[in-house]
Amino acid sequence: MSDVRPLILAENESELNRAALLWLNETREHAPLHHLHVLSLAAWGLEQDVSGDWPESDRYALQEQVNLLFGWKAANVMKWLASNPNGPDDSTEQENELLSEIDNAQSAREAAAMVLGTIYSRQTA
Repeated sequence: MSDVRPLILAENESELNRAALLWLNETREHAPLHHLHVLSLAAWGLEQDVSGDWPESDRYALQEQVNLLFGWKAANVMKWLASNPNGPDDSTEQENELLSEIDNAQSAREAAAMVLGTIYSRQTA
């Protein structure tokens, strides 16, 4: 009998992903260990039809971007999220800004909108 263990992403140990997991847990949304929690929160937000800093006409493109990100290597997603050329020069600072927004959100919907806003901003940069 082989020892089968679920794939657990090291990136989910980051503060950003742990903060996203807290919101997912509050919503009772399943958070697969093989998906980045920040992406699971974004996908949940789209399913809940949250609104944010993107035009409604671009919702489909935002949904497609989230779907594509699920297929990327987790490390590459995390780098991409924190590499907006229109943001601070330091990627750690960009990640910390998103963490702060998630930590200060008043609801899971608001936290999801912050993640989606970051994805949209990065997508259009």
